[in-house]
Amino acid sequence: LEEGVSKMMRMLMEEKKEDDMGAFIEKLDKVGRAAQDPM
Repeated sequence: LEEGVSKMMRMLMEEKKEDDMGAFIEKLDKVGRAAQDPM
């Protein structure tokens, strides 16, 4: 799981087009929830 999260983080970091912190935090929130509560 850690590996997937770090890959995701790298992708988000590279995707700097979205410099909108709000959107970034929202993504992090979704990732965190997915990690806690796997469907």
